[in-house]
Amino acid sequence: MITISNTEVNTWQRCRRKWFLAYFLGYQPAVEEVTGHRILGVRVHTALEGYYGYDLDPLAVLGVRPRPWWRATSSGPPRPGPTPG
Repeated sequence: MITISNTEVNTWQRCRRKWFLAYFLGYQPAVEEVTGHRILGVRVHTALEGYYGYDLDPLAVLGVRPRPWWRATSSGPPRPGPTPG
């Protein structure tokens, strides 16, 4: 039985040469470039897969270190002051 995916049918309809190279001869690009809006989508899906699929911290999956809140402001880190009393 022959199995044909929707992607293969769409590739055939868009470009028969691409279909021939990819599905008939089995050639695939060495590295697929992720550009534009796909960059955000890939990162979101990777984080969600890590969180829901493997119970990992999404930021750790993406290699992001959260910054302390005071570094996001211009006032600097909290300073000890006189205690109210």
